[in-house]
Amino acid sequence: ISVDLRVVEDLFVRDVRLHNCTFQGSDEDRKDRQVVSAAFYNCEIHGDVRLPFDRIVCEGTYFHGETLQMTRGGAMISFAKTRIRSLPCMESEGQVHLCLEDCQLTDAVSFNNMNLNLRNVHFAKPCEFVEVVFVDKVCDLVFPKKSKFRQVRFKDGLHCVIASGCAFEGCNLGYGQDALSDCLLTQCSFRACRFPFLEADSPVANLSGCTFASCRIQWSGQFAHEESFVINSHWLRKWNLAGSTVGE
Repeated sequence: ISVDLRVVEDLFVRDVRLHNCTFQGSDEDRKDRQVVSAAFYNCEIHGDVRLPFDRIVCEGTYFHGETLQMTRGGAMISFAKTRIRSLPCMESEGQVHLCLEDCQLTDAVSFNNMNLNLRNVHFAKPCEFVEVVFVDKVCDLVFPKKSKFRQVRFKDGLHCVIASGCAFEGCNLGYGQDALSDCLLTQCSFRACRFPFLEADSPVANLSGCTFASCRIQWSGQFAHEESFVINSHWLRKWNLAGSTVGE
């Protein structure tokens, strides 16, 4: 179907194909509502789309256009139980908040300038993450070899993550003793990245065979500061850094 909709209340769409549809809304339409949302279930949406919603929920839904414009600042869009071949360019006044849950990414996808949540996501091919903030701890994921992370902040760190043979540039790997707990990050390259300071009770992580260039160690708390990344005996007891090299 092709239609022009003025949305006053929440929108619910199921089992349709939408071609060149427009959705309109205004502050007058919102009245006393704090959040206006839309839900798309088993839909195919063709053409560039403008969505005037605070929250968009998609399940089994595919966007075939090049651009997805969200007119509400800080809008959140989530995909669940979906095989994702590609994502449209997401435009917003502020950073988009994207959540993927129980999804499969069948092709290489680039994530740019957004807040991101990943839960039970399977990557079939290397992906790229640029200027991304992982707002929650990244857990139980496998990033394919040759995935790239540039200016990425892992706000609460990583847990049980496998990302061997990946490239990290200008990334913040998180604060605290469990920021990289039980992770397998072997044969990776880290350039200008920030790592948490380790203490005696820090969980174990495997970073063997990695290269570290211009990286720093960061302390948080009352006396937050940074120091040069140096592999010493204390680090070797907590993280497996066998075969790794450090340079400026």
